[in-house]
Amino acid sequence: MFDYFGGKSGAGTYQTIINQIPTHDVYFEPFLGMGGILRHKKPAQQSFGFDLNSACIDASTKWGFGPGLTVKNTCAISFLEGEAQALGPESFIYLDPPYPLESRKSNKPVYDFELSDQEHARILAAIKTLDCNIAISTYPNGLYDKELGTWRKIEFQSMTRRGLSTEILFMNYTEGLPLHDDQYLGENSQTRQDIKRKLERKTKGVLKLPAAERLRFLRQLAEALPDSEKQFLVDSIAPRQNRL
Repeated sequence: MFDYFGGKSGAGTYQTIINQIPTHDVYFEPFLGMGGILRHKKPAQQSFGFDLNSACIDASTKWGFGPGLTVKNTCAISFLEGEAQALGPESFIYLDPPYPLESRKSNKPVYDFELSDQEHARILAAIKTLDCNIAISTYPNGLYDKELGTWRKIEFQSMTRRGLSTEILFMNYTEGLPLHDDQYLGENSQTRQDIKRKLERKTKGVLKLPAAERLRFLRQLAEALPDSEKQFLVDSIAPRQNRL
């Protein structure tokens, strides 16, 4: 796999983003690159990756991703302005376009297919009209702040070739939705390990109960959950049918 500028596979970067992705049946990554998020997250029932760079599409054949993945050498902006307009709440789009030149430490072009400010504006205009959940990555810049001012956003530090940089993730959905993939819960590797061990201890404790008590505990827990979490539990046990 070749080195790719701006990839999201760095430690702490893909985990932070995946921790913000809600449940979905269909996943789209229109600016695929090396698919740092796609490759690390739990697969959706169907996943789609688009990129104009044919080298990225060729590299995806070596991922061993399994069934359910479709990659295309096509234009992300055309997709967002066209096919994506028909998407509904079962779909999720993660966007990682080449960041605006003004937001980078060096404004020297590094991608085979850079984006102009006008093209960034087209992306932002298109995604504000969609009915599915969307997250988009960028560096701090005025255009995104202006156009996505009503969206939720988080900031975090990411290690790049030029050192630490402040990443921004804009989202058009509220905080607290059930996560599609909760394996990376925690702010860093230590807290993720602490959470994993805590949940393992609790699970072992429940499993030690006699069967009747264990089932009663599970019923009481389910009854105490908010409705949204009850539905998430049902979907986790019996996944929804593919809606495409």
